[in-house]
Amino acid sequence: MKKENDFRLFYLSTSRDDKQHPYLLEVLQETPHPDKDHILHYLESGRCFLGSPSKFADVVADPPKWKGHYIGGNWLTDGKWIWCTDLVIYLKRYNILVPDDFLAHMKQRSWNAPKRPRFNEKAIVNFLFSRLPE
Repeated sequence: MKKENDFRLFYLSTSRDDKQHPYLLEVLQETPHPDKDHILHYLESGRCFLGSPSKFADVVADPPKWKGHYIGGNWLTDGKWIWCTDLVIYLKRYNILVPDDFLAHMKQRSWNAPKRPRFNEKAIVNFLFSRLPE
């Protein structure tokens, strides 16, 4: 069973003050990644381990928008990597840059997230909340 230090986090911050995570507005790309459809498929097929009924504004839109720009806040995993569903929306709309090591991980799995990844729920939640900004 995975321990806290076995996980990796793909998280983009909406604050320039967050020095631990890339700033969302600095990873927007004009050109989509050549494997964008594969990446989206992978990110959309992760297993939800923490759901949130929250709504978040699309902070990239200028000005930030709510109506028609709902972004959910569920946390997904493939058993190794952790990401939030907002990244799927930002990749679709704005071609965000995905970390090379995460791309290699997805490609190694033939762009298919495992349907039932094995992980310790307490360890994954502890890992997530220890890495997110306050």
